[in-house]
Amino acid sequence: MRCENNRLTDLGQGSVKIKEINEESQLLDWFSDFEEMDSVLLQDGVEFNNGHPMVKSQAPSITFKNLGEFIKYLEENNCDDIEVSPCSKSHTFNRPVSTPRLIIKPTWCVYGNSLNTEFFFSCLKDKTCGDIIVDHFEPLVSTPTDFLLSKGGQRILDTPNAGGSSVWSEVLSFEVLNHVFGAQLRKTETEIEYAPGSKITDFSVDINNSHIGVSVVRIINFFDLNGRTYKAVFTPEYARNLLYKKLFGVIASTEAVVEKWEKQILYVWTTSSCVADIIVQEYWKVPAKLRSNTLVYVNHATNSEFLF
Repeated sequence: MRCENNRLTDLGQGSVKIKEINEESQLLDWFSDFEEMDSVLLQDGVEFNNGHPMVKSQAPSITFKNLGEFIKYLEENNCDDIEVSPCSKSHTFNRPVSTPRLIIKPTWCVYGNSLNTEFFFSCLKDKTCGDIIVDHFEPLVSTPTDFLLSKGGQRILDTPNAGGSSVWSEVLSFEVLNHVFGAQLRKTETEIEYAPGSKITDFSVDINNSHIGVSVVRIINFFDLNGRTYKAVFTPEYARNLLYKKLFGVIASTEAVVEKWEKQILYVWTTSSCVADIIVQEYWKVPAKLRSNTLVYVNHATNSEFLF
């Protein structure tokens, strides 16, 4: 009986050892599976930085040297896929009318459709298509030096850009993106690296852990600075040409940038709500290949001479 008990004890210890071996094998298999997953992810273009997945940098390149080459490519490949009637769920034409939202900061305010924030983040999540959103910007100070700036905005202001007089439009573009949508400045214009001879972007940001490029454009010379008197007629044709040019620039800089971003925002400043309306209408007549996955964010600014 004693021998049998010892035998039973030995069997019990053996079963424990077998169980431990099985658990160890399962653990090794589990880690092996993770190593295989990491290998697949890296092959599919994902790198890890401090344990966080990030888009793997591909070699910067320049496929099309100018807009003409890109348009020729669209024509030769039957890519003139114009969408005049966008879907009702995500596109501007058929969006539901909603109560306006007002975002007030100490030295400026932004207001527009209360659903614009939702549309903004929905577009950022969708890496396959673009969108267009319009808000109104109103300064609460008379001179730009009175603006209270975030650290990112002050950094853009203090860092020399690649030329031009657009510094305040870039600074305030970041301020709105920062305070309204939570953007954090990543790199300024001269800190971003590209393939030689490429188009460039004004700055890059992080929004909800996504790396986003931001290109800023001002529409001037059509209205006086309070938006009430015509200087020239802003035609649909001009709007379309502007969109073609700027959207191509976004695509080109995205392809040529060294540290890849996931999407770009084309930030458009105008002094007239009429111009904003025309831009929205013409945006959906631009080929989808040119709209790409760019989010066009239009701000109609009043009392903002320093921007233009």
